[in-house]
Amino acid sequence: MILRQKLIGMLGMVICSGLLFGNSVLAETGKYQDVPDGYLYKNYIEELSAKKLVEGTADGQFSPDSPLTREQFAKLVVMVFDLPAADGGMPFQDCHDAWSVPYILTAYKAGIIQGTSEENFSPKQYVRKQEAAVMLSRLFPGVVQRNEQDWAGGALAFVRHDILPATLQSMLEDTQAPLTRGEAAALLSLSLHVKEQGKSGKPGTVSTNPNGAIKEPTLILDPTQKKEVTVNVSAGEPLYIQTELKKHKTYELEAHGENQSSFNMELTNAEGKVLNQGNVSSMQVTAEADGIVYAKIRTEQQKGTITLKIAEVGLDSDHPINLKAGRFDQLFPIEEDLYFKAVATHDNPIMVQAKGAISYQLLQVSLSKSAPHYGDSYIYIHGKLVKLNPEPAAINMDFSITTRNGDPYTINCECVVKLTTPVSTAVSFQVMDGNSIDNAYAIGWGRSEWKTGYKGNSIEGVFYQLALEEGKDNTIEVSEQMKPVMIDKNYIEGSLIPPTYATPELDNTVVVKRKLTIFGPDGKEALADEKLTGPIPFKATKTGTYVVKLESDAKDRTTEIRVKSAN
Repeated sequence: MILRQKLIGMLGMVICSGLLFGNSVLAETGKYQDVPDGYLYKNYIEELSAKKLVEGTADGQFSPDSPLTREQFAKLVVMVFDLPAADGGMPFQDCHDAWSVPYILTAYKAGIIQGTSEENFSPKQYVRKQEAAVMLSRLFPGVVQRNEQDWAGGALAFVRHDILPATLQSMLEDTQAPLTRGEAAALLSLSLHVKEQGKSGKPGTVSTNPNGAIKEPTLILDPTQKKEVTVNVSAGEPLYIQTELKKHKTYELEAHGENQSSFNMELTNAEGKVLNQGNVSSMQVTAEADGIVYAKIRTEQQKGTITLKIAEVGLDSDHPINLKAGRFDQLFPIEEDLYFKAVATHDNPIMVQAKGAISYQLLQVSLSKSAPHYGDSYIYIHGKLVKLNPEPAAINMDFSITTRNGDPYTINCECVVKLTTPVSTAVSFQVMDGNSIDNAYAIGWGRSEWKTGYKGNSIEGVFYQLALEEGKDNTIEVSEQMKPVMIDKNYIEGSLIPPTYATPELDNTVVVKRKLTIFGPDGKEALADEKLTGPIPFKATKTGTYVVKLESDAKDRTTEIRVKSAN
């Protein structure tokens, strides 16, 4: 701050070549007419403007694409990093009468800049990007080893790896090109953040398209704005998007095309890890950490417009978070209730297990995916008959359960569920669909007897997990029944009155291929049985979590497993 006051007094800031001059109101707000929403360096320009480190050129303009001279960049470095003022004689002969003498002298004494020769600094010459990288690297002592053969290589590698995020890597594609005002704002702002952290951290890696060319984002979306943005696209051309998300929050990116209803979407984090992908019209992602997430959207139809929006979801029943197997978040402390959408059926449920005090409220059930029905006005949900309201698509419910710590909650319908927990509670949250060891259903932990309920069969196997104690005797029984079938011959598809279902008798003459396998806490096979003709004895050799895998080719049947402890 001493240098800034001193320089203002010395120079009056009269002839700064437009670098720090402009409309004072714009300098206060950081808004410029030629820096529109979605401009790649907009946030960095506005950040430095708000700190009164840069101003526009004239008439509300910032001229972000205009190149910078060496003296202008030296001044920016001094101002942004608040370098202490230096006294002494000017070592460069071509700078004695320049307005930038105090800045050049300060940057020179700090070891940030050098001359283009022993006598000259070339203040009016445009600063090349590799020169800017070298100057900035000198603000981080020890990060670059000097190399006479490649004087800029180490600095460029440092800036690419430790300063620039993935979406700005293209800034250094042509290192001989002049640095623009917009690029300088981004480079200085990011360098300052790293400097203030006291270390160099890697914001991201290079993102490339299939041809290897680095792509800058077409636009930047702010999830806090919740605004729709419409852009023009060409057929087959990818659209690149950048957004900034908060840790453990879930967001949904929506795309609606003029000539296309679904798009090839891919979401990645700063390290290039794919977070979600598919051919959809909307896609959700839960942020693993605070930071930047990138989206690539490819259109397949003719050119036209795409309307995009990204916003946080899970805050109300109209915009729930999609439950999917394997989801695991440290969600809390909670600031508000969270709403989730589950898609499941009676014989293919999903299971939610939360470790922490928690309650679930079933809010809305879709009739299209819920089965079986009983009679013409009731549906079987969560162990009880629920009377249907005459709604065409869904029924609203108020069905609440408060679970014990770690007790699973089974969802067997297409529905919206509200999750509530005390504000101070930390909760681990996992969703299981029974399709793998990692996502095995958790059934009846710590009980002397438990059963899975009848669930659909799979030749690949349905997985269950349970806690067993070392040395205790257990028996395992497997029973089957036929899947419910519709018996209402007069049912009309789309009718508001659901059809009637019944469970046929089991045909024991049909040969069924089945196998039950138990895996111990170490993941090794502890038991295998393909006969399943009666109770199977099993004694746990270790205390821990065991996984039961049931394989069956009888897809028209459902199977239940019962485990009893003799102790």
